[in-house]
Amino acid sequence: KKGSKLKEGQRLGSVKEGIIDHWIMVPFGLKGDLLVESIVPKGKYDLKHTIAKLKDEQGRVHDAKMQQVWPVKIPITAYAEKLKPTTPLVTKIRIIDTLMPVALGGTYCVPGPFGSGKTVLQQLISKHAEIDIVIVAACGERAGEEVVQMYVRDMVGSITRPILELKGFRKIFLEPGKEQEVEFKLTPADLSFYGADMQFKPEPGKFKVFVGTNSVDLLETDFILRE
Repeated sequence: KKGSKLKEGQRLGSVKEGIIDHWIMVPFGLKGDLLVESIVPKGKYDLKHTIAKLKDEQGRVHDAKMQQVWPVKIPITAYAEKLKPTTPLVTKIRIIDTLMPVALGGTYCVPGPFGSGKTVLQQLISKHAEIDIVIVAACGERAGEEVVQMYVRDMVGSITRPILELKGFRKIFLEPGKEQEVEFKLTPADLSFYGADMQFKPEPGKFKVFVGTNSVDLLETDFILRE
């Protein structure tokens, strides 16, 4: 709010997109304490709008917007302490878990030539990660097409429900080195079925959502539908 003192990387507000809460942050690179001189009220804005005006310790005023441009090779240092990964990411692939373990929250690289199975291995590993957004990247030397699929499982239906129900798919084309965010939206109709009372409607309870390029190697999350 107006009059608050913030530092780079701290939260100014947020934008809700489905289950994702996108933070609007103080621009990286602004050093010291920053005074919030003004901030817009709740409403509809685009990337070009100035969300807040921030005054630094030298009296200069900076505009804060929803989008930030930051060189990928310059590390972001807007943190009090860099936490080291301490928990292993259990992939259930014996050779990785025993000889080349991956840390939960850490980074890893899967090298190899075209066609050696890097993408398959990446999918097998990443399905055990905790994620909200899936970004598909083309890391090879050739452009190609991929089909991203979304499945839903009703965990507590009044009648027996399928283990996986295909609720959406999208075919995308990727140039080498490019990536694309794929978004799916679930509606009440997607979660509805004819229950024991023969009414077509969604039932409250726990659902699991799976996303992947096939019905086996899937990333997983869940949510609870309330009345």
